[in-house]
Amino acid sequence: MGPDGPYPWLLPSPKMLMPFDPDFNEFLLNGKSAPWVPPLVVEDGDVVRLRLINLGMEMHSLHIHGHSFIVTHRDGFKLTSPYEVDTLLIGPGERYDVWFKAENPGLWVIHDHAGRNMVADGFDPAGIMTVLQYKDYSTEAYEKFLERVRVYERDIRHVDESHGMLTPSGGGGMDMSAGMDGMGH
Repeated sequence: MGPDGPYPWLLPSPKMLMPFDPDFNEFLLNGKSAPWVPPLVVEDGDVVRLRLINLGMEMHSLHIHGHSFIVTHRDGFKLTSPYEVDTLLIGPGERYDVWFKAENPGLWVIHDHAGRNMVADGFDPAGIMTVLQYKDYSTEAYEKFLERVRVYERDIRHVDESHGMLTPSGGGGMDMSAGMDGMGH
């Protein structure tokens, strides 16, 4: 009998109890961690739309170096007053559409401004980061960055050897899809 009446008192065996110990230090962009996130390639004058979706459980603050962007939609709804920012704070489950004009040629970092979200399994730089690359711009600096980060590749526990990407083992991440609009030409 249980303590509250004629019902059996069933307790889980110790074997059934599993500690909740998630590893929240792996952050992904489009399912991959830097440096395996492909660059966003644009041409000078392009108007670019990004759809940003926070698929994780933490806040993310996305920033594109050398650019600001116009926030036009939140959670699928058009804003009555779009606004310009250089960093956008995105809560869990939120979706934003942002636009920017590619008019500052170079190689620019796109990343989460919260430094703790730029790691993967404790390695930094990694996580939510990629680059905005203008077509026909020298990629020498980007290649040097990749050389530096690839040193970590052999040490990251969750690397999928066939694809060279981290598996999302309990972490959070962002989804970013891009579209080009001919208005900028």
